[in-house]
Amino acid sequence: MIYGTVGDGNDRLYGGGGDDIMIGGTGNDLLDGGAGNDRLDGGDGVDTASYQSANVSVHVSLDLNDWQETGVGKDRLLNIENLEGSYNNDDILTGNALNNTIRGFNGNDIIDGHQGADMMYGGGGDDTYVVDQSDDLVFELESSGTDVVASSVSYALAAGQEVEVLRLDAATDRQSLNLTGNEFANTLIGNDGANILDGGAGADTMIGGGRDDTYYVDNVDDKVVEEANYVSEDGESYYISGTDLVYASVSYALSANVENLTLTGTGDLKATGNDLANVLAGNSGNNVLDGGAGDDRMYGGSGNDTFVVDSAGDLVIEYTNQGSDTVLSSISYALTTNVEHLTLTGTDAIDGTGNNVANILTGNASANTLSGGYGDDQLFGFGGNDILDGGVGNDTMTGGTGDDTYVVATRGDVVVEAANEGSDTVLSAIAYELGANLENLTLTGGADLKGVGNDLDNRLTGNAGANRLYGGAGNDHLDGGLGADTLVGGSGDDTYVVDNARDLVVEYTNQGTDTVEAAVSYTLSSGVENLTLTGSAGIDGTGNSLANVLTGNGADNHLSGGVGNDTLSGGAGNDTLNGDAGNDVLVGGAGNDRLDGGTGNDTFSGGTGNDTYIVDLSTERVTELAGEGTDTVLASATFKLQGNLENLTLTGTSAIDGTGNFQSNILIGNSSANMLDGSGGRDVLTGGGGNDTFVFRKGETSGDKVMDFTGAGATSGDHLEFYGFGTGATLSHTAGTDLYTIKADADHGGQSETFQLVGVTNLDLGMGAGHNDALLFA
Repeated sequence: MIYGTVGDGNDRLYGGGGDDIMIGGTGNDLLDGGAGNDRLDGGDGVDTASYQSANVSVHVSLDLNDWQETGVGKDRLLNIENLEGSYNNDDILTGNALNNTIRGFNGNDIIDGHQGADMMYGGGGDDTYVVDQSDDLVFELESSGTDVVASSVSYALAAGQEVEVLRLDAATDRQSLNLTGNEFANTLIGNDGANILDGGAGADTMIGGGRDDTYYVDNVDDKVVEEANYVSEDGESYYISGTDLVYASVSYALSANVENLTLTGTGDLKATGNDLANVLAGNSGNNVLDGGAGDDRMYGGSGNDTFVVDSAGDLVIEYTNQGSDTVLSSISYALTTNVEHLTLTGTDAIDGTGNNVANILTGNASANTLSGGYGDDQLFGFGGNDILDGGVGNDTMTGGTGDDTYVVATRGDVVVEAANEGSDTVLSAIAYELGANLENLTLTGGADLKGVGNDLDNRLTGNAGANRLYGGAGNDHLDGGLGADTLVGGSGDDTYVVDNARDLVVEYTNQGTDTVEAAVSYTLSSGVENLTLTGSAGIDGTGNSLANVLTGNGADNHLSGGVGNDTLSGGAGNDTLNGDAGNDVLVGGAGNDRLDGGTGNDTFSGGTGNDTYIVDLSTERVTELAGEGTDTVLASATFKLQGNLENLTLTGTSAIDGTGNFQSNILIGNSSANMLDGSGGRDVLTGGGGNDTFVFRKGETSGDKVMDFTGAGATSGDHLEFYGFGTGATLSHTAGTDLYTIKADADHGGQSETFQLVGVTNLDLGMGAGHNDALLFA
């Protein structure tokens, strides 16, 4: 038995290998029983049971008042407040309800202060501390092992203590408890309750659990680990609904299974979501919020924030006077309230829409539609064939490369295009003049508007009102639309589209070669060279004093060239072409056309169909191809049919002649004395009034027919002339018929050819005086 000193002395009592009884007395005593079954009684004061001398691991609890197996014997501890383990071994040390101080020294110790505000010192080794009071203190030196604090209460590691792991005890189950680290790199592990985990300074790892966990991140290397919201209990897995939140004072990207992220402080930080439906909230700095996959909600805060949108379900929320904010979107997107700017990203052809503030909308390299809405907006199309609509307000629209379209609604709208950036179009609901590098203008709505081009080759299009279009320099295309429009081309080779009989085309001298495309009957105004009829209606076209080119449509047209050397093309349909004065070219095209060159030396081409040509000069040329119908020439001058023409009728009252071709022709004279020569083929000749001469040539006579020979037995009348048969040729009659045979003399081959004088059976054969029928053989 060992006693401490009498009085208040702080005694140090050491036993040996036997079974010792140690009584400390009234001071703060240290009792070390050594080996054996010892009884340690600290007495009064704050006493310590020490097992430093043990050379094996000890397992000691201050909470047991009975004998306990410690590893170095069976000891009983009474009136002991503090506990020391062995120096180098792995001990299990447990306190009691008092405020204990427990020291583990070296070795991998487990220290449990139990109730009371305990102080626990692990020393070297990988120690585990069991904490059940928030004011328990754990002391660990740097580089003294990998240590764990297991807490059954909310707990914060004290500064300066290098504890690696702080976790909630499994027994806490679903209690809502919180863990806080210190300046070292801690690992915090929650339970299945709603935990708040704050690693403090250092690169911490925070592991939650079920329910709604909250994490505080202040280091870019902090890690948050959340398992999927399933837990296992008694061999069964079930779902625990948990919505987790990270508060980050640094830029941070949410890890898997964490839903929400809020930036803190005032720094310019970035918040990045994951594939869940995240809620991201910015701070007062200039933040970048990127929700990632999923339908995310992003709250910007008071800075100039940037939002990254990649899902139609993403929602950007900004409040009044919260900075100048930008959305970067890879999908079609409409700005929400209080967001100023939108930039389209990626390579897809997507669209962007503004709101009621002054927006800046920027497209990507593909074809975008940008709509400004209200406010004085700036729209930038960049690449692609973009549509830029500023909406209400005084907007500035810049298309960039590509064939862009601009929608103009107010006089304050400005369109900007650089040179060589595509063929661009302005759609304007107001009077408008194209700026530099813009090619096309289309007036919209129904008001009477004015549209003005520039020095480029413009395409100006009106609306349903009575518009005034001015092309300016360049080869312009002017289409007034439905109303009674005034179209002024200016210099250049201009094209006018006319669809109203009251449309007015204005061109001045020497302003290019111009064309009217008319869907109504139209007469060219002065200074305009060409007219093309459009549509499917049977309409007419009339030229002017210039050398016009008139072209019909697919219906039955009447084209009149007027003065000048004109070219008329009927196209399909049964057309009437009048060249009028000048040396004209008339082309009938398909259909049964009537071509009248008028005065001048004209050229004709009928095309397919049974065409009729009216000629007034022997030098005029008519061209027909084989198989292009049965065609007729009405000639008021001596005329010879060209190839592939079938019929010739002499008109007027002049004594003129008509000659056929190699085909079987029908030749008809006029009322005067005509000479008709069928030439090759089986021809039908009708002299008409007057003393006509019918010419037959060797090798071309057989089958010819004269329909109205009037010289038979008369003292005067028609004449028959035979060429190539010789002066000794003979003419004989086949009795009872109107058939006659001409036989060449011996010097000309002696062959016979038969022709018909319809209704003539009493021809007085012979020549010269005494014979009534005038015959000439040569």
